[in-house]
Amino acid sequence: MKYTPGKPATEPDIAAVENKIGHRLPEPYRTWLLQHGGAQVDDMAMPTPDGHGALLEFDRPYDLAYFYRHGANAWIPPEYLAVGGGAGGAVCIRLVGPDTGAIYWADYDITLELGLDEDEYSEDIMTRLTDNWNTFLDTY
Repeated sequence: MKYTPGKPATEPDIAAVENKIGHRLPEPYRTWLLQHGGAQVDDMAMPTPDGHGALLEFDRPYDLAYFYRHGANAWIPPEYLAVGGGAGGAVCIRLVGPDTGAIYWADYDITLELGLDEDEYSEDIMTRLTDNWNTFLDTY
């Protein structure tokens, strides 16, 4: 995966995100944020059911906190955090459960088929991509 890293995050930046979402970020992703703080991604196609998703950026800590359960991200179940977005969806990391730290694609296009309102969320839009952050970066 090709990306241009941003300014490294600080511990207070990450603590603010964790406070807002009510969960500690999985360690590999947390470490990546401390090193890169977000990134611009070379336009990268994502494996979506309709084939129309593209990843364009990984969010900075401020954006992670601000957009959690806000706007289109309200369609993402609360046990996930959108960490990057682009066309048609968002890359998400699972925050709780037996697969904490797994990476998913939230396909916003499916929300139309499901008839979701702006304030509804559904597990049906989530497609598992990899077991963890580092594998995601190495695979895509």
